[in-house]
Amino acid sequence: MIDKNQKGQGAVWVILIIAIIALIAIWISKNPIKPSTTSVSETNEISISPSITVTVTSAKTLQEIEKSLKDLNAESSEIDNSLNDTQLDITQ
Repeated sequence: MIDKNQKGQGAVWVILIIAIIALIAIWISKNPIKPSTTSVSETNEISISPSITVTVTSAKTLQEIEKSLKDLNAESSEIDNSLNDTQLDITQ
């Protein structure tokens, strides 16, 4: 007898969920979403004018790029040489 009640209970839940969804759909269809009062009225129009700024960078030749890379490599070598990579003796 308990099994019959539990099987019927599942059907009741399915019908209940479908009924709730149907009621919500009917309620939404009868009450369409109204525009909020904070929206811009028809007399107050907002005009947006896009402003695009284009910055042109000068092109470099391969020789200039090679010189820049060599300078960068020299600077990084100086930084690497200035670092103290010796390990500390923690037993002292």
